[in-house]
Amino acid sequence: QENALQQAYVSIMQQSLVKSKDLQNKFVVQGKQNPRQYISKYTYKDGFLEVDFDPTAIRNLIRKAELAAWNEQR
Repeated sequence: QENALQQAYVSIMQQSLVKSKDLQNKFVVQGKQNPRQYISKYTYKDGFLEVDFDPTAIRNLIRKAELAAWNEQR
């Protein structure tokens, strides 16, 4: 389960960050170690894990890391 949450975290960061190289930023990498702090809820549906991230927590992480992000309309 933890590995699946980490994969979901990487996925949301890929969608949020303008530059893929920013996935290597130390704050982004640290976030992957404990993705639960950015998750508002997760459930299993039809055998699949569905993860909802807290948009404010993700924005705060990106801001703290001083990275460029896509807007929420993307």
